[in-house]
Amino acid sequence: MGSRGLFDAEHTFTIRDLDTGGVQFAQEERFRGLLVPLAARSLTRHTLPAFHAMNQALKERVERTPATSPG
Repeated sequence: MGSRGLFDAEHTFTIRDLDTGGVQFAQEERFRGLLVPLAARSLTRHTLPAFHAMNQALKERVERTPATSPG
């Protein structure tokens, strides 16, 4: 929002290889700052469903894409 400490967000994506040959995808969002309590309701109502929709769309796309061998 232009000033650190008012409303800061850190979004991370992690893709980890699994022993089964698949991968695990995780995303995390951390919100910090003075305005976070005021925005908490909106974050829960709008942001979380958007993350779930993105995860589902990514899953569907990955599952319909043929696997390629490394190298």
